[in-house]
Amino acid sequence: MHHADSGMRRGTVHTVHDAVVDIRFAPEWLPMPTSLLISTGDMEAAPVQLRVVAQLDHETVRALRSPANTPITIGSAVTTLANAGLDHPLDLATLHRALDQLAPRGTAPHGLIATGIKVIDVFCPLQAGMRVALCGALKVGTFVFMRELTQRLQGHAQSLALFTTIAAADADAWRAMRQEWAHAVIVGSEVTAFQILTASNDPTPFTQATAWDAVIGFSPALAEARLYPAIDPLHSTSRALTAEVVGEDHVALVRNARLHLSELAEASARAEAWRTTRSARLHRARLLRSYLTQPFYVSAAFSGRAGVSIARRDTRADCAAILAGSHDHRDPQTLYLRGRPPQP
Repeated sequence: MHHADSGMRRGTVHTVHDAVVDIRFAPEWLPMPTSLLISTGDMEAAPVQLRVVAQLDHETVRALRSPANTPITIGSAVTTLANAGLDHPLDLATLHRALDQLAPRGTAPHGLIATGIKVIDVFCPLQAGMRVALCGALKVGTFVFMRELTQRLQGHAQSLALFTTIAAADADAWRAMRQEWAHAVIVGSEVTAFQILTASNDPTPFTQATAWDAVIGFSPALAEARLYPAIDPLHSTSRALTAEVVGEDHVALVRNARLHLSELAEASARAEAWRTTRSARLHRARLLRSYLTQPFYVSAAFSGRAGVSIARRDTRADCAAILAGSHDHRDPQTLYLRGRPPQP
């Protein structure tokens, strides 16, 4: 570590809540998420390591300390480690115990958030106050999605806590990518964005845990096929996807759509005869998969496509029409990266 540099990168402990510590820095030295910090505290105290998990504003980060019971006091000096060594994944049990302090909420999830993102509003509906895990490999679009959702919810008074998983093995590459977007500190009154180091990008440990209200799984295969957003409806879940919240017709639509998409996912491993008997269903699944692509506002400057927003009722109607065969005459490409299907 360069000592001259570390002096400028020094912050001060602002608040302490169990394992969760908020630290303030000069804005120009605000550490990015996943950075490792160290606080020596009192001269006689043992050093405390802190892993940054969120930028709360332009001068405050939130971090988890390790070990969680190591003493640390408000006002202690904290320094960003320039050479932190090997990255270690966060223990999910520790994360789950800290959720109430990391992302406190006054009320249970309520209402329905109209994101205008087709695949979310139908397959993974979100409610205000939810804690949402975004699980995906590097460069599948999790960071872009987080920025997009933050922008779409700005000024809507519907809060979300979004936790993006980053495999520890990808941490250095993720930081390099994040540095390219150093200006894009994700701060919004509605969305608190967390980035956490995990053992892998597998969404299964999150879908199996009761701590999460929704889990959005991103698919490398969809990203490779440039089907953005590369959100996999088969590996995304939400507590709001119930008849009590979205209605029985909505739940039935999702059930039918997932059956079609699961058949498409396994088609390559099936015999030709099986694929032939299901050709109509597989075609509708391809139409649906293409329809669920959508241009984002935050990527318009790079993609050349203007962002679009679709009302939930319209997305439901379009999905139902595709599955009913109303668009069987179309090529899936005609539904790619647009809003609603072309009018007859």
